[in-house]
Amino acid sequence: MSRDPQPLAGAELDFQKSLLQAQNEASPDGILVVSPEGRILSYNRRFADLWGLNPGVLDTGEDERALSAVLDQLLDPEEFLSRITYLYAHPAETATDSLRLKDGRSFERYSAPVRGEDGNIYGRVWFFRDVTDRLAAEAARAALIREQAARENALQRNARLRSLHEAALTIATPMRAEPGAVASLLAGITRLAVDALKGRDGRIVLAEHPAWQALLPGTPPEDGPILLDHAGHLRRSPQRANGVTQHVLDEGVLMLVEDTAAETGFGPYPALAAAGIGSFVVAPLVAAQHVLGALSVTFNHQNPLDYEDREALALFAAHAAAALERVRLETERQDALRDLATRDAEAAALRQLDRLKSSLLLMISHELRTPLTLIHGYAELLQARAGTLSEEAARQMAGRIHSGSTQLARLVDGLLDFARIQHGQALVEPEPFDLVPALEEVLAEFRSRPGGDRLVVAAPHALPVYADRMRLGQVISNLVENALTYAPSGPIVVRVEALGDEARGAAPAPDAVVLAGDDSWDDPRVRVAGVRVSVSDSGPGLPAEEQPRVWDSFYRGARVAGLNVAPGSGNGLAMVKALVEAHGGRVGLESVPEQGATFWIELPGRAGAGAAQLAAPATSASG
Repeated sequence: MSRDPQPLAGAELDFQKSLLQAQNEASPDGILVVSPEGRILSYNRRFADLWGLNPGVLDTGEDERALSAVLDQLLDPEEFLSRITYLYAHPAETATDSLRLKDGRSFERYSAPVRGEDGNIYGRVWFFRDVTDRLAAEAARAALIREQAARENALQRNARLRSLHEAALTIATPMRAEPGAVASLLAGITRLAVDALKGRDGRIVLAEHPAWQALLPGTPPEDGPILLDHAGHLRRSPQRANGVTQHVLDEGVLMLVEDTAAETGFGPYPALAAAGIGSFVVAPLVAAQHVLGALSVTFNHQNPLDYEDREALALFAAHAAAALERVRLETERQDALRDLATRDAEAAALRQLDRLKSSLLLMISHELRTPLTLIHGYAELLQARAGTLSEEAARQMAGRIHSGSTQLARLVDGLLDFARIQHGQALVEPEPFDLVPALEEVLAEFRSRPGGDRLVVAAPHALPVYADRMRLGQVISNLVENALTYAPSGPIVVRVEALGDEARGAAPAPDAVVLAGDDSWDDPRVRVAGVRVSVSDSGPGLPAEEQPRVWDSFYRGARVAGLNVAPGSGNGLAMVKALVEAHGGRVGLESVPEQGATFWIELPGRAGAGAAQLAAPATSASG
């Protein structure tokens, strides 16, 4: 039954108004309805509460009064007012935007025209919703996600740094130049690289070189280059003439195949793709500007390999190259030794010995690679990740760089000094000074190092000596370093004693060195003919037949075998002897196998005193 369109009866109209008002009040949004002219037609309590408006202001219907109260609460009132002005000028448009208030709250605002059944626009409705808690929860959730991602990245970086550190330690340890040891070392570095890059497996392909022949004796090079997988298995395997690995061996550049199934300049790798390998990367092993081989890592998926991964792989490749270089140098040294053994004539043997010495010096220079690689690796990591590393991690890296540079400086200084001695340039500039405080300065450096707490000093309060202060410090440092290295436990006793004190009452010679400070020296009539410094350890000692040779260059006795120490160049004691004799002094050794050793030096206490005047037995006040 149809009804004529006419105004609703009073009761029905009141009911619909009440129903509409109840719906508005039940809404979680603040609702405001305005006329096309901008007068307030309707609002709910939620709207007044959101904005803290007095209902009396809203009941006046004056939009400007309400706007004035609202604008003071906004961070950007101009944008708010500009948006309202625009929508009033475009009554048919809808809009959604966000509002930020000075008290920290955030509102979502939605506006739409009010249309009648005839399509005419009778005003505009505004909905306001407080989304502060929701945005805070979303921000907290986003922060948690970022924190988790940062934690995962930090864990991955830490794991990579640990792997790089382990690889550096691996190549720094003594290694026998025999196939099993070489294969084990290279396989270990390969496994560390695979783990650090989260790869599937890895391998090293060696460029052809006589030094590697012992790894697979009896196998011809025609069978292909030597290949070592991360499990340590060795075999010869031919390489694709136009493949990535051969290109890396030829050009010495890192190459990445992001998709083994894709057509690239090197062609697809269907066998790898069929085996589930999605991508792989190959890095050259470069040492002394020669490509010694290539390190490759495969992945189960297509992998673009970011900059950090490439840098990490390059560092692992540098470690492997350093290890191979050591093998090459050791092989050449062994070849030189075998060649020396075949020489019958003394002149030919001497010439070959000179070549051997040069080879050993080259090997010592090569040992510079270990601290250099460590310094370079950590410096690059610091440079690349300085903004993301914690303060503690950066401090640890800086400490390792400082330790490596200290080791490097000490090794370089030793090599330069040895070269000067070899050319007769061990110049000394003696002067009178008190040996005891100078000795304490030298030992202070060792006390902060591992084992430094084992140092014990037996010395008077003061003791004059006539020597080159710097060179004498170098002599004592070498003796203490030798004791700490080869005596793994027990005290290291550094003893200082006077030699040939002249009787009290005699007038001092014009050139006598006289110092005050100890009751042994406070009498100006007392002078010292010389001093003796000894360093005693509780190490393995030396047999009698080896003792005369310990002062020879490059000599390392049988006592080194079985000790878990990195062998030095064998020049430390030779330098001690040369420097002491340049002072007019002498050196000596007292040792019984398994009962330790005492290395001693004697120096003049005044200008002009020499080895002949120090020949009398030493008198020790301390026993």
